[in-house]
Amino acid sequence: MTRYFEEECLEFRSSGGGPVPLGQSVFLCYAREDRKWIDRFKAIFRPYVRQARLTTWDDEEIRVGDDWHHRIQERVRAAKAVVLFISRDFLASDYIATSELPAFLRKRRTDDRVRIFPILVSPSLWDDVEFRYPDPSTGPHSFKLSTLQAVNREECTLVEMPEPEQDRVLISVAKGINTLLGDA
Repeated sequence: MTRYFEEECLEFRSSGGGPVPLGQSVFLCYAREDRKWIDRFKAIFRPYVRQARLTTWDDEEIRVGDDWHHRIQERVRAAKAVVLFISRDFLASDYIATSELPAFLRKRRTDDRVRIFPILVSPSLWDDVEFRYPDPSTGPHSFKLSTLQAVNREECTLVEMPEPEQDRVLISVAKGINTLLGDA
């Protein structure tokens, strides 16, 4: 790992206090245009799934004939951790803005054990955008994603990194989730 990456780009560090029992379900939230990051993360995360410690869920698990909106909302309710793959396409998604994020934020407001892991995929307006919840139009609550500590810094989005450093970011998230949820 380059010293610059270690000191300047990677912000996520697991707490030294040991795992917090939170459950096993990890929801992967992304824009379709960013699918390749989900596939890479799932490959990195797979050893934890194989060990039956944790599970991931993304919309590719929706089957033909499923009520997709209901299925997504059901999985949001079951999630103990959420990984947000933030990009311009993520922020442009009406479904993410009006359905997924309000549901995560509402859940987080009522259950402070739910963890959100923001990964900055590409340069975007993530630090300026506010999301309303529980109703995406009227609120009454609002939330800026930039109030969450992102895994990597704005100057070090995944698309701006060499591939090994991209993997190190994804590995740090996988390890962090395992630390928080793995012994639940």
